[in-house]
Amino acid sequence: MDTQQATKIHLRQFINLLRRRWKLIATATGIAVGLAGSIGLVFPPRYAPTAEVIVDPPRAAAAVREPSMAGVLDDAAVQTHVAALLSQGHLRRVFDSLAAERGSGPKETRHLLPDEEFTIDSFTNRINAFKDTHSRMIGITYTSTDPAFAAAVANRSMEIYLATLIERNVADRNDALRSLKKQIPLVRAEVVRADDALQNYRIKHGFSEESRADMVDQQLIDLNRQLAVAKSDLAERQARPAALSARQTSNRSELAEESSTLETRVRQLERRIAILQEAGSEVREPEGQLRELRREATSFAQLYDSLVQRQKAILDDANVQPDVRVLSSASVPALPSSLNPLLFIPPAIVLALIASGLLAVLLEQLDRTFRTQRDVTDALGISCIGGIPKVARRRKLQPHQLIPQDARYTEAVRSVAAALQLANTQKKSTKTFLVTSSVPGEGKTTLAISLAVYAARIQRRVLLIDLSFRHPSIASELGGPPGGGVLQVLQGQPLAELIRAAPGLGFDYLPMSLDSTDPVTTLTGGGMPKLLRELEGRYDWVVIDSASLLSATEARLLASMSDKVLFAVKWGSTPQEVVQNALELLRGFASGRHDLRDGITAVITQVDLKRHARYRYGDFSENLLRLKLDPA
Repeated sequence: MDTQQATKIHLRQFINLLRRRWKLIATATGIAVGLAGSIGLVFPPRYAPTAEVIVDPPRAAAAVREPSMAGVLDDAAVQTHVAALLSQGHLRRVFDSLAAERGSGPKETRHLLPDEEFTIDSFTNRINAFKDTHSRMIGITYTSTDPAFAAAVANRSMEIYLATLIERNVADRNDALRSLKKQIPLVRAEVVRADDALQNYRIKHGFSEESRADMVDQQLIDLNRQLAVAKSDLAERQARPAALSARQTSNRSELAEESSTLETRVRQLERRIAILQEAGSEVREPEGQLRELRREATSFAQLYDSLVQRQKAILDDANVQPDVRVLSSASVPALPSSLNPLLFIPPAIVLALIASGLLAVLLEQLDRTFRTQRDVTDALGISCIGGIPKVARRRKLQPHQLIPQDARYTEAVRSVAAALQLANTQKKSTKTFLVTSSVPGEGKTTLAISLAVYAARIQRRVLLIDLSFRHPSIASELGGPPGGGVLQVLQGQPLAELIRAAPGLGFDYLPMSLDSTDPVTTLTGGGMPKLLRELEGRYDWVVIDSASLLSATEARLLASMSDKVLFAVKWGSTPQEVVQNALELLRGFASGRHDLRDGITAVITQVDLKRHARYRYGDFSENLLRLKLDPA
């Protein structure tokens, strides 16, 4: 088998799995749709209208006569307004304003849920302010089930914030004017004082318009220039004697006289420069004080002018509007901002399908029951010769009464009988059949009676023996009187007096009376094997209905006395581990008889044909569903 074929098989198995679990999937989908639909009833639609304001860049000063240039507005300034809109102080003012106007009653319509009170906590949770990503716009929203109330809250928050900014600007303007009114007279007095001090100092020290320090500096410059020339001439005269000596001249006296004259001039210039420098230092000290007074007077005058100009600008600028202005007010929305509850249904269906599909796969993996003959053969290592359908509860007839009225049931019993070679008249070795199961309630009694009924219909002499010591049921199933039976035969009563004929069914049965006799004591004696040998001589088939293996011991003892064991396994019910444990007990008692160990045969009982058909196994039980319901 290649990969493509394996994929097709797995896909087909998965589809069949989903078809088998369609009730689970449909139920999960219905629950998901119901939950999604209930959202519309529990949670009403919500509306979130938006009031928009825009933040302008800061304006230039009003005193500037030229066209004002807008300042730079950064993102932090806009975010500051957003934070102010969400501050507790602002929200409290808005809430108090709404509460004073509308009262503190419930403002939310909750449909199935009780109305929610209008509190500061609920108000804070529903209001929001945000900055647009690519602009200077700020949005203010309020979420409510009442669209008109939501729009009113958003607009009220915007109005109160703008009014707060205007009040702050007016308060700042008045504070600035009051401060200037106090500062200007004080600065004016300082200006007058500084001017008087400057004039008095200038008169006291005889300062004219032209600075004496400047005259001294000019004389020092001239003397320094003359000193430099004199030093240059002196250096030139002092260099000449050495040159003349080399030429052996005699004019040294004239040169000495010129050098002496130049040296005298250099000393005179140096003395004059020293005198002027000393005089300049004496002149600069009062002039430094004069400059300090002049700077002080100038500073006070400039400060006074700036204060006057600022006062004039504030008085001229009567505009107290903030840098935030209304872009658009919130209008009453016609459509809710919350999602339509119907939109939750498609994803809910998808999620339900996925979850239920996974749950179906998980349940399938956890299913450790038997559903097909192959399951029994693979898990137990014994042959499985067929399956008996489950009788619908609405049918008033007992299962054995469906033969031959129900074609499906009759055909299933016919298949099991054929596998047991009931129709083979030449084979006489296999006569005693023990019908048992793992636990009670698996349909072993129904199987035993049905086989007896069908064997009688094909003209076989059949005896059905009830050997379920604790819960005998053959007599009640066949409608016979209680009492009498196997125990009385073993106690010595004539067999012919205790064997009963099943009315209208064509076979005999030997019931079991409810007694406190120990089953092991009864079966371990020689009476029971002897009785079975005697019955085999009278009947073609002896069918024994025994107790279940895991609830009673007698079934294991009877297995060693029987030619073949029919092991009833309930379809889709009995776990594999339970059946395996029961089978191990049975094999342990039959360890001395290899023919019996090979003669253990399973039959699947109570098969739900409709559910079984969904598995698409393609076996005999699936095809039973296609038979017409006419008598066989």
